[in-house]
Amino acid sequence: MAKLLRLVSPLRPFELAPIITISLVFVASPFLLPSYQTAIAFDVLRYACLAMALNLFYGLLGYVNFGQVAFYGLGGYAVAIFYKFLGVPMPLAPLLGGILVAGIAYALALPLLRTRGIYFVIATLGLAETIRLIFLKINFLGGSYGIVILTTYELFEAYYTLLAVFASLVALTYIMLKSDIGVKLRAIGEDEEAAESMGVDTTKYKRLAFTLSGFFTGLVGGIFAWLATYVSPETVFGLTTTIEMYIVVLIGGAGTVLGPFIGALVYYLSKISLLVYYPEAHLLIFGVLLMLTVRFVPRGLVGTFEWVARRRRIVKLRGGSFVEG
Repeated sequence: MAKLLRLVSPLRPFELAPIITISLVFVASPFLLPSYQTAIAFDVLRYACLAMALNLFYGLLGYVNFGQVAFYGLGGYAVAIFYKFLGVPMPLAPLLGGILVAGIAYALALPLLRTRGIYFVIATLGLAETIRLIFLKINFLGGSYGIVILTTYELFEAYYTLLAVFASLVALTYIMLKSDIGVKLRAIGEDEEAAESMGVDTTKYKRLAFTLSGFFTGLVGGIFAWLATYVSPETVFGLTTTIEMYIVVLIGGAGTVLGPFIGALVYYLSKISLLVYYPEAHLLIFGVLLMLTVRFVPRGLVGTFEWVARRRRIVKLRGGSFVEG
């Protein structure tokens, strides 16, 4: 039987040193920070996890999925149903919600991924809006008013559950980038026809990336619902959430391990700071900053750093200067 995963480059633990250090800081944060700062750390992790889940699909494959928020909202409502109506305890409810969303993503992947480019964008955007409108009409789930999840505010438990998801995403992203799966996904993103001609089962790998992305996004949506104790179509199916995921990935660097976290940190702290000091013009200022980032650092902060480092290594091996390379 062929191996499901084959490494194409060696695993080097020291490459994960920055993200491991960051994770240890977040492990200690609830014991060192007051509750409101721990809540801020939770939101940074939430943005990072959402961006990393999107990065598994968009960052490696290059497909723009504007229906990503549908997975987030379905994960939130799944927790409401499992916990309130079926009595499933936390944090098992978010996990089951993530698995349910993964099944839905797997089923939707085949028809959706038959389209490409702008047609795929429109199809996924239409899917997310359709799901939002459906939940607006489901009366036993509160309709447009949403539903209250009868649980207590458990910041400590939800925080460490989300941190475990973050660690899982870091490990999965790193392994995928080092494996033949990552190579095949990048090949599909570069030229799908050429990848098919080389024997790559493009449908299989696109479906895998889509399903994994849906699973982790649904899982994060479920953890958010657990902590918020409330979900509604407007809070968990809003298009703004998808846009924020893409902003975070673009700032940090698509297709990188550390990029989504750096992007989440920069985006969230910038968003809060601008909202506090420039409440009337914070969206305009942030929009300008984002345009400058995309214009002058198109690979993102981490992506640009990795590109420069690779260029320097290549030039050093050739015996030239960086400018010459």
